[in-house]
Amino acid sequence: MNTNIYTPKLTICRANAKLTGAAIMMELRPAHGTREGAIYCRLANQATLAGGGIEKSGRVLPSFDWANGITFRLGFDDITKFLQVFRGETEALEDGKGILHVTADHLLNIRLKHTLEPQSGYMLEVRRTKRNGSTSETPDADSHIFLKPNEALGLCEAFTGALLSICFGTGFEQTAIDAALDEEMARHAEEELAKAKAAAEKDGPLCPDAAAPSDAKPADPIVPTDEEYRAAYKQIMAYYGPEAQMPLTAAFGCLQNGKPLVPEQLEAGIAALGTDHKLIRYAKFIGDVDLAMEKCLEYYSDYKPQVLDAFRRVRTAPSSVSLTEINYGAEALGEDHALVRFFRDLHKAD
Repeated sequence: MNTNIYTPKLTICRANAKLTGAAIMMELRPAHGTREGAIYCRLANQATLAGGGIEKSGRVLPSFDWANGITFRLGFDDITKFLQVFRGETEALEDGKGILHVTADHLLNIRLKHTLEPQSGYMLEVRRTKRNGSTSETPDADSHIFLKPNEALGLCEAFTGALLSICFGTGFEQTAIDAALDEEMARHAEEELAKAKAAAEKDGPLCPDAAAPSDAKPADPIVPTDEEYRAAYKQIMAYYGPEAQMPLTAAFGCLQNGKPLVPEQLEAGIAALGTDHKLIRYAKFIGDVDLAMEKCLEYYSDYKPQVLDAFRRVRTAPSSVSLTEINYGAEALGEDHALVRFFRDLHKAD
């Protein structure tokens, strides 16, 4: 299988002489298999002026700080809200409050508003705030880019066209990375299903239409056990009532397969269980893992199978991750990355 398939990206750059410009890069990831589609975005501030950046066709262009940019994911709900602003149905996202994305260590506030002064267009701002466990929160990164009316029109058309593949996939060949990930996840799911069937004969299913993971494998201090899943399921059902059965089953299915929850699922779980519940901590952990995997796959582009295997174990058995793999992760992500610090502490504890 060819692992060097190029994924097209749309980039809009807005540099200026004051070094206050920015650029945004967008990549469409169609839905396929069990993965939901989305548009992945990276917003980076301007790093250098023209003459100090990247040479192209005899000109030296401004450069942007992609390494320290803010990465965010726009799912179906986010994209439809963007379209409401672009189409003039509302002047700003969520009446100016913006969209909130939650991870284990950060809050992302994504704002888009229509502007008339000093010039007509749209302002996209993303603010990343570090969560430090106290009532006060420390700003971590802030980036914004002005979109001209013609650029907003183009994005409106592109987002509209992308919705079909985001919802239902393309029906065409997957990218090499996504195909390899699906193969690995499918193989792991088959193994877990075989174990779950054996466990279900003794203990019964975890919840309607979802089988419990086997008790035969050693318990991991991070991954919830089947008993903890059952207890959480009962607690959430008691909180929301019978109408929560179908969405709850879907959310538990995501976690059992090491897939991140969407922000609405996570917020609903926090309301019922609290932020310190093991299931919530694991869900936040998985959300960070998904973003970290994308970075590592890009950094170690020649070793995608090894990266996929390591992150499969990160999702389902974090304690099995070796010190060598942690060091490789630190090289790609940096020692200050939350997951690197987490695994350093975990390895010391062992």
